[in-house]
Amino acid sequence: MKKTMVHWLLIGLFILSGPKLLFADDTCVFAVTANDVPPNVVFLLDNGAEMEQIIWHSSYNKDTSYTPALPTVSAFSNSSGYAVEKQGNTYYLQPIQANLTLTSTGQIAGVGNNPTWLINGRQITLPFAPSTAVDASGIKDNATRFRYTSNYLNWLFYSAGWTAAGEPGKDVAAPFGTADVVALPSKTRFYYAKQAIFSVARNTANRAQFGIYNFTANSNGASNVQPLGMVVTTPLVSPSSSNVLQSNFVNNINNMGTVNYSPLAEGLASIGGYYNSPSSGVVNVYCQRNFALVVSPGVSSEDLSPAAGSLPSSFSDYDGDGLDVTGTLVIDGVTTYTIPKNLNGSYWLDDVAHYMVSNDMVSYRTGIQYVNTYTVGFMGSEASRRFLINTSNNGNDNTNLYDSTDPEYGKYHFDAASPEGLAQSLIDALNAILEKTNAFSAPVVPITRTTSGNRIYMSFFTPNSRSNFWQGNVVKLGLNTNLEITDKNGIAATYSNGAIKDTAEPYWATVDWANTSKANGILNTARNIYTYLGTTTTLTAAANEFKTTNAVLTAAVLGNPTNTTANIINYVRGADAFDADLDTNRTENRTLITGDVLHSEPMVYQYIHASGVLTVTLGSGTFQAGENIRGSSGGFATIQSLAGNSLTYSGLKASFTIGEQLTGLTSGATATVSAVPDVTMIYYGANDGMLHAVRDTDGTEAWGFIPPNQLARLKLMVESTSHQYYVDSSPKIYLYDVNGNGFIDLADGDKVILVSGERKGSTGYFALDVTSPEAPVFLWRINRTSDLAYAVPTVISQLGESWSEPRFGKIKTSAVDAIGTSVFVIGGGYSSTNATGKAVLVINVLTGQPVKIFENDTDGNANTGSNISGMNFSIPSTVRAMDTDRNGFLDKIYVGDMGSQVWRIGRFDKDALGNAIIFPNANENIQDWQGQRLFVASCNEGSCTDGIDNNGNGLIDEWRKFFYPPTVTLEEGYDLVFIGSGDRENPCHWYTLDEIYAIRDDHSLLPTTTPPPAAWTRSDLSDITVVSLDPAKKGWLRSLASGEKVLAESTVFAGILYFTTFTPNNDLCVPGGAASIYGLLYKTGAIEVNEVIGGGIPSRPVIVINDRSMALFVSVGSANPDDASPSTSAAILKADTPPLGFNLHTIWWKEGN
Repeated sequence: MKKTMVHWLLIGLFILSGPKLLFADDTCVFAVTANDVPPNVVFLLDNGAEMEQIIWHSSYNKDTSYTPALPTVSAFSNSSGYAVEKQGNTYYLQPIQANLTLTSTGQIAGVGNNPTWLINGRQITLPFAPSTAVDASGIKDNATRFRYTSNYLNWLFYSAGWTAAGEPGKDVAAPFGTADVVALPSKTRFYYAKQAIFSVARNTANRAQFGIYNFTANSNGASNVQPLGMVVTTPLVSPSSSNVLQSNFVNNINNMGTVNYSPLAEGLASIGGYYNSPSSGVVNVYCQRNFALVVSPGVSSEDLSPAAGSLPSSFSDYDGDGLDVTGTLVIDGVTTYTIPKNLNGSYWLDDVAHYMVSNDMVSYRTGIQYVNTYTVGFMGSEASRRFLINTSNNGNDNTNLYDSTDPEYGKYHFDAASPEGLAQSLIDALNAILEKTNAFSAPVVPITRTTSGNRIYMSFFTPNSRSNFWQGNVVKLGLNTNLEITDKNGIAATYSNGAIKDTAEPYWATVDWANTSKANGILNTARNIYTYLGTTTTLTAAANEFKTTNAVLTAAVLGNPTNTTANIINYVRGADAFDADLDTNRTENRTLITGDVLHSEPMVYQYIHASGVLTVTLGSGTFQAGENIRGSSGGFATIQSLAGNSLTYSGLKASFTIGEQLTGLTSGATATVSAVPDVTMIYYGANDGMLHAVRDTDGTEAWGFIPPNQLARLKLMVESTSHQYYVDSSPKIYLYDVNGNGFIDLADGDKVILVSGERKGSTGYFALDVTSPEAPVFLWRINRTSDLAYAVPTVISQLGESWSEPRFGKIKTSAVDAIGTSVFVIGGGYSSTNATGKAVLVINVLTGQPVKIFENDTDGNANTGSNISGMNFSIPSTVRAMDTDRNGFLDKIYVGDMGSQVWRIGRFDKDALGNAIIFPNANENIQDWQGQRLFVASCNEGSCTDGIDNNGNGLIDEWRKFFYPPTVTLEEGYDLVFIGSGDRENPCHWYTLDEIYAIRDDHSLLPTTTPPPAAWTRSDLSDITVVSLDPAKKGWLRSLASGEKVLAESTVFAGILYFTTFTPNNDLCVPGGAASIYGLLYKTGAIEVNEVIGGGIPSRPVIVINDRSMALFVSVGSANPDDASPSTSAAILKADTPPLGFNLHTIWWKEGN
């Protein structure tokens, strides 16, 4: 059976026409996606004998037997029922034979010249023939005849009684009068099937292409009566139920008639052949989703072999269930159902559905295209219902699933127990199809993954044009020794093209928090959600709990929402506070409670303590207190004591892992580690208002933290009309390590400190002490303005939107400082107008106070102390903060800005004592540091200061913008600084001209010289796009294609500079554009790798190394198609890297290598 890995839920009722996703930021890539390719939906509309059944009177109960207790000669007993037939001037109720045709044997004549029968003292006129005219509703029944079941006729003529009005009563037995003709329904099931299709087509509003097949008189497969296509005229209207259907579609539906037989399996195979036919060309692009929707009571007849041109071309027990022989289904291991069939019927339908979802059904398109089969049961028996459920299970990879308690059982089957219910059942089925099509789950933008040991953590989100709350999900997968991505069962989690398999089972997924039946599910009332309200920094204290019982959470604190404070609080906690499912239960969980992880990369942190207790399985010998132990995987410590299986250690030099073999270096004793004291936590920000802390062991949520500045904005989740941003950045962890041993030593005062910005969520940063991961403590917050009286921030007016992620280190603050101050360094932030963020800030980790601010301004800030000419543009980029001599102190910073400039910050002419220095030496006293404009990439048009679109491409003042930190290699005599340009907030513009640069910095540009040197420009570099490398130049540059942009950090490995790019296009099969990977020889810029690897904005390249393998990973929003992969969804692409020291001349990039 299928297990859904990341539970690609739910874009709601997407069948209704809705707004496209139109955004001015990097979510513009979702304005054109595979979601905009309408799925193909071909109906197999049963028009056989079962659909000729007359609609029953509303008071008739099909599950009650109305056979008279003492049957008379006239009692109705024919098992196949009856039909009204006129011969001459006489009407007859003629029995239906087993072959579904009529026979005169045993026929019952009517009274007079009307279809009226006098039986059991009741005179009833029965509807004779379905209408062949279009009625007031625009529908023509057009069935061949009415069929009556024996039980329905017995109800009419032998049931408990009737009132004069024709309604069944309990007291008076009276015959039908002429007025009772209108009391009996006079339409077939087929009429209501047509009515339902019209309704669904209007409401779907061209979100899908519709085609229809039905059965023919020759009982050989099925015929196409409605080619696939759009069926609603444009423009669309609101409400969608008022849309006007195309006349050809209406006529094709109305002109359909009925036949005797229902070769269900043959009909579905005919649809398979239709999809596979190059002449039909119905599958326009490789990413189009294809469906078959069977609408039937579920009774097969004349159904033994496929018609010519069908796919599959022959019938077989493709699912291996033996149903074709036994004709029975055993559900839950208890209940046996014998599946009904009529003349020459079969049980191949579920096999055909299995075949169509297991084989490439569109041979003329690149890649693998399956056809998923959904079923709608219409007024069938319970046994036929089970058969249709089995068909839908098999048609969606839940092969031979008979456990009715499994959430996948019957997920793709829908029931209509009444004529009126069929339209809603079809709408439900189409909703499910469109959800499956539109639940576009791409990795986050930027598409990120964090590797930790033999695990990989990925973030996903689902854009939703109909809601401002987008689903997010973080999942944990595995990496085997060959660095192949696996699920928790060790099975490959990706196809050969890198697309994530929907059958892969993660170790855990945070989307499951909403489902309390899951192992990591949690009821919203049980979640630990905190904020900081100013009275105590202990976040677990009642005063900081984010719940309705906290009286401090007033309407004013929550921004005076239109809704009640209780509803806002409960909604944010995950409750269905607004009863979205209309079941009146407002305390249950919403179907999804985890918001999108749009720009946040999960932070995986392993808490390794210098002392602790190992649980071990003892082997040979006896350990001695005080001896050192070494583990087979490198662990090393000193034994303090051993009590039973508990080994207490101290002086940890390298951590231990479960399964590691221990050896006492003095005693020679051995043991195996079965449990370690250290825990691993995953921290990530999300646009559900909070930072999340997740236990790595089981994926349960330890707690969530809502930054206090976001409290007044939480209401916007439900009261705004646009997608909102909250904790939209990546948290980072700093170990404040007193003795510098790399482990947590609580006795020394070590602390684990989390610092996070909020990117588009605010201009602020906050810090938490997470030394005890289950008991976080609030430390500080900084912001551009003083916004809260109860959680007063340190005001740093230079801050823009807090895009820049913290980079940690120690800095010296004087010439004699030998201890240093723990700091983090950030760019000033993002501002679309460069009004703010024009600085580089060095902040004390423990206090949040600025230590140094580098800017082009003297604003009276005592910590600023710098006036850097030309630093006039916002710096949203994370910085490259370096300790080049590896002595534990930062000595250099590189960063680019939004004005085409690359900066170097430090002091490189004199040391802290005033002595002259040359490369690579640096003055580590931050009070002496200066800013130097190292390089200017120049304007991409005639002028970037005149406010005019000089080159006519729609952009004004086109600076080449740097949003990501440079990559730096330390060379003999110089630093080689690599940086790529690209506007992250406008990635979808087609006409930009961005570039990748390599700049040789030998410290020859120094701001202390007179006059100050001009920065290097493009002319100082070799443009290797058009000329050969000139060694005398200060580096090289390579131009990208029009619109192509570098939107992620690069990396250098084994002599290759790897970076990814995004190029916008209108290809509906990729999210917004093409993702590419480059590998350039880092010193020359020669191209070794250049390949389009999928769609969407790609992640940064990540190198992963273990003791057996090295590989490079990149994630993309959609994979390239190939003939071995059935999916082009979100993907993780892997390439083997050249070995260290290898002189690479050729490298082949293969997705999913």
